Amino acid sequence: MITLLFVSLLIVLEVGSLPSIDQTTLDGFNKNQSGNIIVTMINSTLSLLDGFEPRRFLTRHERLKTIVTDLQEFAKTTQERVMKVLDTEQLLKGFRIESLWITNQIIIWGADLDLVSKLMKLEDILEIKEEAFIPLDEPMDLQILDNLTETNVKEQGWGVQQVQAPDVWNLGETGEGIIVCSIDTGVRASHEALRNNFLGEFGWYDAVQKISEPYDDFGHGTHVMGVIAGSKNIGVAPGSKWSACKACGPGGCSEFLLLVCGQWVACPTFRNGSLSNCSATPHVVSNSWGGEIGNIWYSGVAKVWHMAGIISVFAIGNIGPACGTANSPGDYDNVIGVGASCRNHTVARFSSSGPSKIATRVKPDVSAPGHKILSAYHRHDTAYAILSGSSTASPCAAGVVALLLGKKKSLSFVDVLSALQAGSGRTKSSGYACSDKDDSHFPNYHAGYGRINARKSLERLAYR
Repeated sequence: MITLLFVSLLIVLEVGSLPSIDQTTLDGFNKNQSGNIIVTMINSTLSLLDGFEPRRFLTRHERLKTIVTDLQEFAKTTQERVMKVLDTEQLLKGFRIESLWITNQIIIWGADLDLVSKLMKLEDILEIKEEAFIPLDEPMDLQILDNLTETNVKEQGWGVQQVQAPDVWNLGETGEGIIVCSIDTGVRASHEALRNNFLGEFGWYDAVQKISEPYDDFGHGTHVMGVIAGSKNIGVAPGSKWSACKACGPGGCSEFLLLVCGQWVACPTFRNGSLSNCSATPHVVSNSWGGEIGNIWYSGVAKVWHMAGIISVFAIGNIGPACGTANSPGDYDNVIGVGASCRNHTVARFSSSGPSKIATRVKPDVSAPGHKILSAYHRHDTAYAILSGSSTASPCAAGVVALLLGKKKSLSFVDVLSALQAGSGRTKSSGYACSDKDDSHFPNYHAGYGRINARKSLERLAYR
């Protein structure tokens, strides 16, 4: 049953209020026969989500199910007239459509100018935009290792050691009972460091090619997941279960598919997209991607995750050290934005810096090991690689979050962020300064509160 809250939030449309569409998109349809577009409804989900803030639920599952059900009903009602037009046109032209309840949008693959013209007459639509892509950063410091040896781990597996994850393992906390997820290029699930803690049936969705078995055609996603949850001493939370949604390939990440994966994370489905199961919703989602600066396009997804109690961790970007280069969504207030640190306790020169155009606090929030990091690789089941980037730092932070939640699942976003910040150690100054903050004072716009430390953050929880 849909709540009265939802009913009260429906917006009365003004007569004559028609959708906006940028000229570039229109020009593209004039030149080409078809293209991919996303339709944003005029009725926003943001006000609906605000209504959940003061509400209390007995269990996490109850909260998730209520939020998802209300969003689905909201989308079904507010998209009804647009979907009628699309259903009729689809029978004639065969394009593919996908409704997004998480942001109240509709993706249309293979739309033509005639369809766009018809949609432009519908007052239920706020805007129409074409598909955009976020490029994946080229691998930095890539070194491929055919097999893992004790020497490799000792010399290159420094990140896990520096955040003192083994100290937390020795206390009995390995992330057991926690589901960690990544949105990336996929994961080689048969890899020796990842095969034993894959979540299973509700742990994989391929938004790119709809392939039912986990795979990775680029390597980035396998490396990321190894940092979070890999065994062989490469992962921070090896006792956790992992899941993954593939939105990216060698050519980059489609913004449309990142939205699709964002919805899947909120309430995972079977691998074919059927039968959602919110009990498989991850506790932590790591995102080693981002693009542009001060862009709120993913804010709807981030807000749903936040309201649902999913801790989201994002790479802050690799276009530093210049000020004001913090990428979105890592610069949002309701996510943890992570910069990259080096073995010598400095912030990596490439790591993006604040201040953010949209965050109300210092970004990045914290830093984590992100320079020449050893992890699993996709080429075969015993392949490993060394990579650098804030994309290797954010999964390290996600792993630490999993360790904290393993200790106490009821921790809120504020609890987790506060513990990370309080447990962080100071990085060495490189002489950088942004606004009125130089990197010898903390927090600052290069390191945030400093480099994370799992043991010290766990100790902070004892005081809460």
